[in-house]
Amino acid sequence: MTTVGETARRGASSVSEQIDLTRPVCVGVDVGGTFTDAVLTDGSGIWRAKSPSTPGDLGQGVLAALETAVERAGSDLDSVLPAVRRFGLGTTAVTNVLASRRGRRVGLLTTRGFEELVSFARGRRVHDDDGWLQRPPEIVSPECIVGLDERMDRDGNVVLPLEAFAVSFLWSFRNPLHEEQAIAALADALPDIPAVSGAALHPAIREFERTTFALLNAYTQGAFRGIDTLAAQLAERGLRVPLLLVHSAGGSISIDESRRLPVGLAESGPAAGVSAAAAVAHQLGVEDLVTCDMGGTSFDVSVVEHGQPARRSRGELMGVWTALSLVDVESIGAGGGSIAWIDARGMMRVGPHSAGAEPGPASYGRGGTDATVTDALVVLGYVDPARFLGGDMVLEADAATEACARVGHALGLDARDTAWGIRQLALAGMVKAVRSRLAARGLDPRTHAIFSYGGCGALFTPSIAAALGAPRVLVPELASVLSAFGAATADV
Repeated sequence: MTTVGETARRGASSVSEQIDLTRPVCVGVDVGGTFTDAVLTDGSGIWRAKSPSTPGDLGQGVLAALETAVERAGSDLDSVLPAVRRFGLGTTAVTNVLASRRGRRVGLLTTRGFEELVSFARGRRVHDDDGWLQRPPEIVSPECIVGLDERMDRDGNVVLPLEAFAVSFLWSFRNPLHEEQAIAALADALPDIPAVSGAALHPAIREFERTTFALLNAYTQGAFRGIDTLAAQLAERGLRVPLLLVHSAGGSISIDESRRLPVGLAESGPAAGVSAAAAVAHQLGVEDLVTCDMGGTSFDVSVVEHGQPARRSRGELMGVWTALSLVDVESIGAGGGSIAWIDARGMMRVGPHSAGAEPGPASYGRGGTDATVTDALVVLGYVDPARFLGGDMVLEADAATEACARVGHALGLDARDTAWGIRQLALAGMVKAVRSRLAARGLDPRTHAIFSYGGCGALFTPSIAAALGAPRVLVPELASVLSAFGAATADV
């Protein structure tokens, strides 16, 4: 039997000329902020493809990547889909809603006297783009919070009976009666408006995390339109198995379950990549490593100890402290599409804003004018413009040079010096993120290998290893689409 790690480690070297549709076929897709990756395997061969992500229509980018992958496998999508026995999807649909702050308008009913619990945020402050401390991003407006006269004590006994509707009450994890009554009443009175209960979603102590968890799930309820449409399109074209989504904890769940807990998909793509990295490293006999995933939008770092990805049950999610079981991943805005800019101090910065898939870096030739990390790599010669995505896409070197020159003009730098500065700033952020992950767990970088994947991760990870003293860098054959491979093989 071929293991997940063996298949990924062999990669394209074992690819046969044409897919065998008499064998069970597995498909994995990872929808990133810039590219959508697809992996297709029949157990003996692997075919992969990338296509620009389509933020306005998630399915369009997914189908385009799949069409390219099956074409390389010598078949067509309508013939392959009926033979698929496993279809996994890692998606940024929920992540994008949180990052862009474009979720639903949420109302919160809570225990009277605790209306400001969320806005206090336990005194937490986060850094804005200019480095200033500010309150965490607002997911519910103060005017949309109402306190009600109800109370449970710490043992779950009713102190003051419920007289109205509620979503998150004190000590509701001990006795969810009031929240159950509220949800039932809301369903009767307002059947078209989703209502969530903190106790039902996360029946654990700590009212702040329980409340923010309920709020984030309500806030991201609208993120499934594209996923539902994609599932319907795939079914129409012959897919007979359910579409599985990668959970932030690294496993796979159904669409119905993810609709109940949408915020559980917030770290979907990164979790798939870390799980796959741990499996591949295990086949190589490496149990302790740092995973570095450099995509088009972000640079994601996690730690694997004794073969198991690091996990946490609560923490910060897009600036909001909440309860959520997930693979412990730290993300910074240092992807290929991260934009270089000059701040108010006259200093050059890189990220966190990204050019995304549309218009993308200046070198994509799609109307983008901002200099990005990808443009800098083109100017410096790290990326061959004629062989981007294996030759599927040709970059415009002149546009990259012009974009870098515009940024450097205010600093008195030419295009090449500016490009070098962009790369060094991005690299410094990556080194800091990796060192932070290791230091937070008291780990020695000299005992951990760097596992590199993502579109252009291998262009940075050797320098990261040198800066930290890590003994080696592992780059799998499927590095550019490893998160998609993880989506295809994640545990259910």
